[in-house]
Amino acid sequence: MKHTLLMITALMLVVGCSNKNKVEKHISKVVEEEKQSREIIKEKYTDFGTFYQYYKNPDDKHYYKSILYFGNGNIESESYYNNGKLDVSYMYFKSGQLAGLNTLRNGVYTLKVYYEDEIISSIRRERMKQSNSTELMNFDHRKNRIRQVRQYKGDILISDVVYSKSGNVISRR
Repeated sequence: MKHTLLMITALMLVVGCSNKNKVEKHISKVVEEEKQSREIIKEKYTDFGTFYQYYKNPDDKHYYKSILYFGNGNIESESYYNNGKLDVSYMYFKSGQLAGLNTLRNGVYTLKVYYEDEIISSIRRERMKQSNSTELMNFDHRKNRIRQVRQYKGDILISDVVYSKSGNVISRR
């Protein structure tokens, strides 16, 4: 009899705990849906396709997310913003496969180009505080080599170095 009572008590504890987890999951889902229901979505039509801008609430001046769709309904680009400035942007082929990734973090801009889920090249642009210039580097991921490094002072190109497939300098300005 005692053994049966222990089994029933243990079973009640397990069922009670699993129900508690279900209730907590349900509550968090309801809270998330409530947050999303306050989100404002503005729709715009462009020559490129349908463009949606997402605002967290009606008082926001800047949208935090934007999505542009191809005519076939697939996403062409999806961008996320922080205080009105681009943070990360994903670009897709019409098939839905990832084509590129842009990031802008701590003053460093990076573009990665993809083909068949593999990074094939990237461009990195960084503002150099010491020399008050900007450095732009083009990297070939398939060959694991730098293609080109450019330096700008304002809008003026001050240095341009192009590398061969073997890594030797081809030209320098």
